[in-house]
Amino acid sequence: MLARQHHQIQNTAPREPAAMYRDGFLQATRHLGITRDDAAALVESISGRPFDECGWAELEPAIHQLQVLVDVLSGAESVRRKGCG
Repeated sequence: MLARQHHQIQNTAPREPAAMYRDGFLQATRHLGITRDDAAALVESISGRPFDECGWAELEPAIHQLQVLVDVLSGAESVRRKGCG
């Protein structure tokens, strides 16, 4: 039994931080209704690198662009609501 547990521990290597950042980015973009392909294309167009090679440094500018977009859309929605009231 101990040998089996030891074997299982060896097969669960820690994930690379960059992969965790990419997964988190994709999860956040899904909440915005953005497909994986579109999210990856955004990062690739900003960074000039394949998405699967990107880490935090490449994801941060894309996150900033998405935040700007969300802020603009939220502001437009607030203006629309005030105008209808």
